Amino acid sequence: MRAQHQIAGVTHVQLTAPADSPDADRHVLVNIRPAGADRSRCGTGASAPVAAFVAQGRLPIGQPFVHQSITGGTFRARAVETADAGPVPAVRVEIAGRAHLTATSTQFLDPEDPLRHGFLVT
Repeated sequence: MRAQHQIAGVTHVQLTAPADSPDADRHVLVNIRPAGADRSRCGTGASAPVAAFVAQGRLPIGQPFVHQSITGGTFRARAVETADAGPVPAVRVEIAGRAHLTATSTQFLDPEDPLRHGFLVT
């Protein structure tokens, strides 16, 4: 029996349009709830159409697919190979692009915290 899942809400929506540059295949904007936009060109959002286009026969394995954000940044995606995810056909996608460090953080476990290693709900 397959589990049924319900969508509790939508936090990210990717809008797409034809690219306005000959160096890109798609122009994207990711809206983030409640009132924001992501400057990223969205790696996950580039992987999904590559997998779908390969499955539809619209994009050959190895052919680049370029996602361009509204800020001009691009991700170059390409299907590397077909695969299986259990019983489901899948595609392995490689993403290339440039990123910038925007923050660093230090994480630690407090030895006094009795739940520092997590907990299990059964």
